[in-house]
Amino acid sequence: MKPIIKAGFIIVICMWLVACGNSVQVGHKSGEIFTPHETDIIQVGSDVENLEAMNQFVEDS
Repeated sequence: MKPIIKAGFIIVICMWLVACGNSVQVGHKSGEIFTPHETDIIQVGSDVENLEAMNQFVEDS
């Protein structure tokens, strides 16, 4: 493939990806809200909920 055609193809792909932005989400249904269970291990920043469950998982592994 000629370098100019290859560069044009790459530019078109990049423009398409930018145009899609964050609208493409894998495994997410529109309008669906995630509600964690009480037993789920959740990390937000450096805060971890259910740290005991995570430690037990690590020990069992």
